[in-house]
Amino acid sequence: MKETIAVGNLVSTRGFLSTSRNPKMANKFGSNDNNDPNKVEVMYEIDVPVGLQHIVFGNIQPFTQFEQEEEILFDLDSSFELIEVVKDTKKNDSWIIRLQASDRGALLAAKYVTDSNRELKVLSAEMLYGKLLIDMGEPDEAINYFQQLLNQSNEYSKGKYKPQSDVT
Repeated sequence: MKETIAVGNLVSTRGFLSTSRNPKMANKFGSNDNNDPNKVEVMYEIDVPVGLQHIVFGNIQPFTQFEQEEEILFDLDSSFELIEVVKDTKKNDSWIIRLQASDRGALLAAKYVTDSNRELKVLSAEMLYGKLLIDMGEPDEAINYFQQLLNQSNEYSKGKYKPQSDVT
């Protein structure tokens, strides 16, 4: 499955992100050594605006054995806005993806947690599970789940199921 991300959307790392300030070094790590026709080279250019509150990163060059890498390390779950994707005019089958570090991911996550906590207080466990399926990008699973709940509810109202306290 190919995933498409539109310009302006957020990209988030699932772990730490190691980068280099040295383009030649970054090219070494990202090059298509085998010249595989099914692969393309991708270079990420990351801009980090001053004043971000939720992006943690640091120059770890003084702390590594490989100082020539000029390594920068971004913290877990850093988020970046996709600025543009352009063909590298200097190389065949090579692309440049320009990203900008952004606080938007952390702000969206905080809003999601607040909204989820509010929903925990008003929704039943069954409804929360269905909503979780939707939030996880599984709308078909959620539809099947809610349809099953509806069918069970209809059968219950027709007397096919009896509450546990009514069973003798």
